[in-house]
Amino acid sequence: TNGLAFNAGQSIRLSGWLNVVNENNNSLFLTVGLGNFLVHYAIALGLHTTTLILVKGSLVARGSKLMLDKRDFGYSFPCDDLG
Repeated sequence: TNGLAFNAGQSIRLSGWLNVVNENNNSLFLTVGLGNFLVHYAIALGLHTTTLILVKGSLVARGSKLMLDKRDFGYSFPCDDLG
């Protein structure tokens, strides 16, 4: 317990947040079980993935003005003409 990563983790804000999982004596209002932790992780992963897909889709959309050189990157469509 005296490794470099462990010592760096002790000095961050809210140190010991991972130690409250499956412990009954913590300073949180509610106890956090492993199931709660995994569900919150899965929801956060899903939200981030959805956001990434929506942002990427909006950038490479046909009428996008944010990525004017999309033809150079291979994102053009057959119906996109030069004019």
